[in-house]
Amino acid sequence: MVGAALAVLIFLLWPTWSTRTLPGLLAEWLRVQDRLLPQLLTGYADVGATDPAALDTLRARSRQVREHLNAAAKQSHAEPAEHRGPWSTAQMDQITTEVSRVAGCATLLREHLPRTAQDTVPELTELADPLHEHLAALARAAAGAETVAPGALRSVFDSCTARSGLSTAYVGTGAPATAADGSGSTSTSRAVALSSATVDALEALTATVASGHRHGRHAAAPKLARRPRG
Repeated sequence: MVGAALAVLIFLLWPTWSTRTLPGLLAEWLRVQDRLLPQLLTGYADVGATDPAALDTLRARSRQVREHLNAAAKQSHAEPAEHRGPWSTAQMDQITTEVSRVAGCATLLREHLPRTAQDTVPELTELADPLHEHLAALARAAAGAETVAPGALRSVFDSCTARSGLSTAYVGTGAPATAADGSGSTSTSRAVALSSATVDALEALTATVASGHRHGRHAAAPKLARRPRG
């Protein structure tokens, strides 16, 4: 009787550990992105605008948390209390895939930071504040504090690129336009393409995170209005 009771207790409590840690791990990873991604965009303002060592430290932390998140997600599949988590197994698989997409975009943004004045795209710094606000809200949403409506970040990105003229540097097919005139437009289109891909990955993650909270909450978009700089 005692052994059976212990077995039931272990079955009910211990196998829920990974499931319960998933929201906190995802929120932690998003908080790291909240520090990393805006810095990367700011790095396009000028050559050497960001500290490479600081960026690499954040990227290492991001990778560490992502590994813990992936491990917990895999472990949660074997736990008999999936209903206690905010996301289904399929949704959690989708989240880890989208997290990897965002991480890949961050890697490419880091690799293509401007090395010459011709490579700079200072207009991208306008997106740093909206991106920070979105990631902060998404981290809170992952932890269950609120939900974030998808689409707001994409709208701000499109408005910023249209206002600055950057939208004409991107062909809209998922790849940067090319130029052979040496004007730096190739670097510009690549930077816009990479930042656009980052926004797409974050929007997909936002939609999946929100899908786990729709049963009893109303989605609310974060305030993404651009704040004046300077």
